[in-house]
Amino acid sequence: MRSLIGMIVSCVAAFTITVLEIAHHVELIERSIPEWLVPMINEKLNFALILVALLVFIVAYFDYKSEKRKYAHLTLERTESQPVSTTQAAMPQPEFHKGIGLRNPIHNVQFVGFRKIQIAPDMPELALATLCFENVLISGGSIADFHFARLQVHYSDFSTGEEIAKAFLARWHDSPAAPIDIMGGEKKCAIIASCIGSKWATDALIDAPVNPALEYGFGGSEYKHESVPLPLGRIKIKATLIGTRNLSIPPIEGILTLGEDGATSFKQTI
Repeated sequence: MRSLIGMIVSCVAAFTITVLEIAHHVELIERSIPEWLVPMINEKLNFALILVALLVFIVAYFDYKSEKRKYAHLTLERTESQPVSTTQAAMPQPEFHKGIGLRNPIHNVQFVGFRKIQIAPDMPELALATLCFENVLISGGSIADFHFARLQVHYSDFSTGEEIAKAFLARWHDSPAAPIDIMGGEKKCAIIASCIGSKWATDALIDAPVNPALEYGFGGSEYKHESVPLPLGRIKIKATLIGTRNLSIPPIEGILTLGEDGATSFKQTI
C-alpha cells in the first residue's frame, strides 16, 4: 500500500514538473512566432500533454505490478523457509471415524450371539454354553481395543425370579486369562455354563472382591475359578460385559435352556 502511494505521488510530481516546463517553453515560443501560428501550436501542445500524461500513467501502472509480484515472491520465500515450531510438529492429527466425527478411537464391541461348543465330537454330554462378543471393524475408520474384558452373569429361576447364582468373572473359551483384551476385529466367547454328563454348572469366580490392582490390568492370577450347579430347564440370565474403568455395553438378558446330554439353547429377550 505504501509503495502504491509513493508511486502516485511520484507520478503527480513528475507530471506537474513536465507541465511547468512545457508552459515555460510555450511562453517563450509565443513571443517569437507570429500570432496566427499560436492557436495551432496550442492545440498540438494540448494533445502532447495528454499523451505525456497517458505515458506516465502506463509506466507507473507497470512499475506497480512489478513491485507487487516481487513482494509476493519474497513473502512466499520467507514462509517456506520459516521453521515449524516444536509444538506444531509434535501436535497429533485428529482421526476421522465413521459415526463419531473428530474424536479419539472408541471400541465397537457388540454381542453377536449364542454358541454351543462341543468339547469332544464323540461325547455330546461334554459341552459349553457361551455368549460371544466381537469388536466389529468400522469401514473407513479405526476402533480401539476393549481392554480387560470380563463378563458378569446373574442367574435366576424362570418362574420365581429368585437368584440361583452369580458369576462375577465368567471364563473365556480358549483363553487361560480371566480378563482379556478384545482387539479390533476379534470375536471372543465367554462360558456361561458347562456340562459334564448331565450336570450343568457355572465356571467362574463367584462373589469375589475386586482387587484394585486387577482393575488396571494387574493381579489376574489371584482369581480362582469355582463352579455353582445349575438346574435343568429354563433359567433367566443377565450378562454384562465390563472393561477397563468399568466401561460396559448394554446388558444381555434372555432365557438359557439347559437339557440332558449337553443340550442347550438361548433366546435373547433384551
